[in-house]
Amino acid sequence: MPTATNCLGWIAHFEFFWVDRIWRERRLHMAGKKQGSSAQKASQGPSGKRKTDSDAWPWWAYLLCTVVLILAMFAGRFTAGDGGSPKAARKVVPDMSKWDNKRLVKRISDMTEEAMAFSKKSQLTGERAEEFEEELAEMERVIERLDEKVARKLRSVMNVMRGLLYQNSVNHTEKQMERAKDGQYNSFADPRHWDKQYAETPEDERDDWFVSWDDPVYQQAFTPMDSQATLHATKVKDLVRPYLVSASGGRDATASPEILMLGCGNSDMSEKMYKQDGFESIVNIDLSGVLVDKLRSHLSASCPRMQWLQMDMTNLTFEDSSFDVIIDKGSLDAVEQNVEVLASAVRESCRSLRPGGFFLSITFHEARLRIAQLQEHVAWKKCQTHAFQKGIGTHKMYYMHVCQHP
Repeated sequence: MPTATNCLGWIAHFEFFWVDRIWRERRLHMAGKKQGSSAQKASQGPSGKRKTDSDAWPWWAYLLCTVVLILAMFAGRFTAGDGGSPKAARKVVPDMSKWDNKRLVKRISDMTEEAMAFSKKSQLTGERAEEFEEELAEMERVIERLDEKVARKLRSVMNVMRGLLYQNSVNHTEKQMERAKDGQYNSFADPRHWDKQYAETPEDERDDWFVSWDDPVYQQAFTPMDSQATLHATKVKDLVRPYLVSASGGRDATASPEILMLGCGNSDMSEKMYKQDGFESIVNIDLSGVLVDKLRSHLSASCPRMQWLQMDMTNLTFEDSSFDVIIDKGSLDAVEQNVEVLASAVRESCRSLRPGGFFLSITFHEARLRIAQLQEHVAWKKCQTHAFQKGIGTHKMYYMHVCQHP
């Protein structure tokens, strides 16, 4: 099995891809709106580039890139410089009273570089780690005045940095040892991290990877697998529904399809599938037991046939041929850099599908990557891809890849 540090590296790769993809698409979209190249050049001035507010990254993009930097650098994805000594850790905590969230994120990024410079030289001692801890503690006091959702995400990043500082430092201080004993050092690969985050997240707050059930899509024609009919999709549900209906039809034309949601998170997709369109036989699995308990408590009364289970997608406990459809929305993206983990998740999903059932993977990845990943580990009967744009007037491309069980 992979180490926690390697897991963080894979997550970093996925998050970097996500931010980079979104930002490049936004810039292309903005560029498409500009007219008259001559007029542009005249207005650009001597620098050759006109800077506008749209050129500046939003704070959340900086936050995600900082997560990438923290995870990738501590996971050994970057190599150390070949000269000079690491610059000294800050001994004076700066005045952050007027800092906004973007500047706080930038400082966390800078601290990560400084800490890694020490770590590469085996000079990240417990005392130096404590100096970083003092600055992180000051940041925590500052972010209390920010929006709660923003503050929670910043705290999450800072807690991961604390854990990685501990993992990579030598000669731990008594304070570090006490925090480790109390379980204060976690990582994104640790279920305790997600348990803590979801424990602090309001029940009505939802974070959907990529899309949800009723999100609008740019109107388009598509032909489902094994169908001669041309359908028109205006919402994500229009793309997914034909496979849910088709998968259960071969077993019982009146039965509701048995559906598994991999890594459900606190998305509202399952709830909307249940309440809006009557797909009631849904099993949701996630690594976080806290999240699973919250979802069960919050939704079991209104969705009595739905289930929530704490489970690892690489080691499903279901019997063979348990489901008609399995839906992945971002879970494979998070582990794709480790072939062993990806292979286990794909094989377990295939094992849990009934003959003729469908595996749906919703992602940013085109067919040349995702279909190749799926076919490398399982001999599917056939695979097909539906590309779509989320919303109207955007250029963000998403893909729903469909593979059928033999």
